[in-house]
Amino acid sequence: MSVATPAAAGVAQRAQEALGEATQIVDRFNAVTDERAALERVDVADEYGDVVADIRGAFALSGAENLLEFEAHGAGLYERIAGNRDCPTGFGIRLQMLDLIVQSSLDEERFWSAAATVYRTLIAAKQPCELLVRVEHWRRDFVEVAGEWRDACIEAAVISATGSNR
Repeated sequence: MSVATPAAAGVAQRAQEALGEATQIVDRFNAVTDERAALERVDVADEYGDVVADIRGAFALSGAENLLEFEAHGAGLYERIAGNRDCPTGFGIRLQMLDLIVQSSLDEERFWSAAATVYRTLIAAKQPCELLVRVEHWRRDFVEVAGEWRDACIEAAVISATGSNR
């Protein structure tokens, strides 16, 4: 492409840079969408298939070359939430798995900002929270609700899968 004036050359350069940035955004979107689609294709009879697909997808998107790097990337998410680098070992991987869902379904900035707000609120009320988690029936109820949530997600996946097979 020939450019007649220096001003036009500058405009062309900025347009090319914008096109490059847009291409990177679309490529990332497509990669996230592909990995998220893998979660949707998991056989609902496979009890841990969604977890394996989530880890595989999150690892692929992270750019990490090994689990230590993968964990370190997740620790960066922890720092974003907690404001410190004291990420418990292994928790960074779980945050990376959550981030796959966040990237593909939610407003990332809003989600992580809300997570930081909730974290600060819970830390500010540390003593009442500690007292709460010491209550045996509350812990049992929490575990039960977590199981019910997982069951509801599986039911939603089944409904979604059968609904799209018509």
